[in-house]
Amino acid sequence: AERVGIWQGDPFYRLRFADHPAQILSRADHYELVEGRVIHVAETGSRVYLNFGENWRTDFTIVIGKSSQRLFKEKGFDPLELENAFVRVRGWVENHDGPRIEVTHPEQIELLARP
Repeated sequence: AERVGIWQGDPFYRLRFADHPAQILSRADHYELVEGRVIHVAETGSRVYLNFGENWRTDFTIVIGKSSQRLFKEKGFDPLELENAFVRVRGWVENHDGPRIEVTHPEQIELLARP
Protein backbone atom coordinates (compact mmCIF):
# COMPACT_ATOMS: atom_id res chain seq x y z
CA ALA A 1 0.00 0.00 0.00
CA GLU A 2 2.89 2.35 0.73
CA ARG A 3 4.72 1.25 -2.44
CA VAL A 4 7.94 0.61 -0.56
CA GLY A 5 10.50 -2.09 -1.14
CA ILE A 6 12.21 -3.17 -4.29
CA TRP A 7 9.24 -5.01 -5.88
CA GLN A 8 6.83 -2.12 -5.35
CA GLY A 9 8.82 1.09 -5.38
CA ASP A 10 11.20 0.57 -8.31
CA PRO A 11 9.48 0.40 -11.75
CA PHE A 12 12.19 -1.98 -12.98
CA TYR A 13 11.01 -4.61 -10.48
CA ARG A 14 7.28 -3.93 -10.36
CA LEU A 15 4.62 -6.54 -10.86
CA ARG A 16 3.49 -7.03 -14.48
CA PHE A 17 -0.09 -7.77 -15.48
CA ALA A 18 -1.02 -10.55 -17.91
CA ASP A 19 -3.59 -8.39 -19.69
CA HIS A 20 -0.74 -6.13 -20.93
CA PRO A 21 1.24 -8.59 -23.07
CA ALA A 22 3.22 -5.91 -24.91
CA GLN A 23 4.61 -4.62 -21.61
CA ILE A 24 5.56 -8.15 -20.59
CA LEU A 25 7.15 -8.81 -23.97
CA SER A 26 9.27 -5.69 -23.55
CA ARG A 27 10.78 -7.50 -20.54
CA ALA A 28 11.89 -10.59 -22.53
CA ASP A 29 15.00 -12.22 -21.04
CA HIS A 30 14.20 -10.74 -17.62
CA TYR A 31 12.95 -12.45 -14.49
CA GLU A 32 9.47 -11.08 -13.79
CA LEU A 33 6.40 -11.43 -11.58
CA VAL A 34 3.22 -11.56 -13.66
CA GLU A 35 -0.32 -11.92 -12.41
CA GLY A 36 -3.70 -12.29 -14.03
CA ARG A 37 -6.67 -14.53 -14.72
CA VAL A 38 -6.15 -17.77 -16.64
CA ILE A 39 -8.63 -17.64 -19.53
CA HIS A 40 -8.01 -21.08 -20.98
CA VAL A 41 -6.05 -24.21 -20.07
CA ALA A 42 -4.92 -26.71 -22.70
CA GLU A 43 -2.84 -29.88 -22.70
CA THR A 44 -1.21 -30.36 -26.08
CA GLY A 45 1.29 -33.12 -26.61
CA SER A 46 3.68 -33.08 -23.67
CA ARG A 47 2.93 -29.53 -22.49
CA VAL A 48 0.29 -27.74 -20.47
CA TYR A 49 -0.56 -24.18 -21.55
CA LEU A 50 -2.19 -21.61 -19.29
CA ASN A 51 -3.41 -18.84 -21.58
CA PHE A 52 -4.25 -15.38 -20.28
CA GLY A 53 -5.98 -14.13 -23.42
CA GLU A 54 -7.96 -15.33 -26.41
CA ASN A 55 -5.01 -15.28 -28.83
CA TRP A 56 -2.22 -17.62 -27.69
CA ARG A 57 0.05 -16.20 -30.42
CA THR A 58 0.13 -12.73 -28.88
CA ASP A 59 -1.19 -12.98 -25.31
CA PHE A 60 0.72 -14.02 -22.22
CA THR A 61 1.08 -17.77 -21.61
CA ILE A 62 2.51 -20.05 -18.94
CA VAL A 63 4.01 -23.28 -20.30
CA ILE A 64 4.61 -26.40 -18.20
CA GLY A 65 6.70 -29.14 -19.83
CA LYS A 66 6.21 -32.87 -19.31
CA SER A 67 9.18 -33.32 -16.97
CA SER A 68 7.89 -30.51 -14.73
CA GLN A 69 4.36 -31.93 -14.59
CA ARG A 70 5.65 -34.76 -12.39
CA LEU A 71 6.65 -32.20 -9.74
CA PHE A 72 3.16 -30.66 -9.87
CA LYS A 73 1.60 -34.10 -9.39
CA GLU A 74 3.87 -34.81 -6.39
CA LYS A 75 2.69 -31.54 -4.78
CA GLY A 76 -0.98 -32.32 -5.50
CA PHE A 77 -1.18 -29.23 -7.71
CA ASP A 78 -3.08 -29.85 -10.97
CA PRO A 79 -2.49 -26.97 -13.41
CA LEU A 80 -5.39 -28.24 -15.55
CA GLU A 81 -7.72 -27.00 -12.77
CA LEU A 82 -6.54 -23.38 -13.04
CA GLU A 83 -8.97 -22.22 -15.72
CA ASN A 84 -10.51 -18.91 -14.56
CA ALA A 85 -8.21 -18.81 -11.53
CA PHE A 86 -6.30 -15.64 -10.66
CA VAL A 87 -2.59 -16.49 -10.34
CA ARG A 88 0.84 -14.93 -9.95
CA VAL A 89 3.78 -16.53 -11.74
CA ARG A 90 7.48 -15.82 -11.44
CA GLY A 91 10.10 -16.70 -14.00
CA TRP A 92 12.06 -15.71 -17.07
CA VAL A 93 10.02 -14.03 -19.82
CA GLU A 94 10.55 -15.51 -23.28
CA ASN A 95 9.34 -14.32 -26.67
CA HIS A 96 7.75 -17.37 -28.29
CA ASP A 97 4.28 -16.87 -29.79
CA GLY A 98 3.95 -13.80 -27.58
CA PRO A 99 5.29 -13.41 -24.07
CA ARG A 100 5.53 -16.55 -21.99
CA ILE A 101 7.11 -18.00 -18.90
CA GLU A 102 8.11 -21.64 -18.88
CA VAL A 103 7.47 -23.00 -15.40
CA THR A 104 9.75 -25.76 -14.12
CA HIS A 105 8.54 -25.94 -10.49
CA PRO A 106 5.08 -25.62 -8.92
CA GLU A 107 6.43 -23.00 -6.49
CA GLN A 108 6.63 -20.57 -9.41
CA ILE A 109 2.82 -20.34 -9.52
CA GLU A 110 0.91 -18.78 -6.68
CA LEU A 111 -2.85 -19.27 -6.63
CA LEU A 112 -4.40 -15.93 -5.61
CA ALA A 113 -8.10 -16.71 -6.16
CA ARG A 114 -10.15 -19.62 -7.47
CA PRO A 115 -13.09 -19.00 -9.81
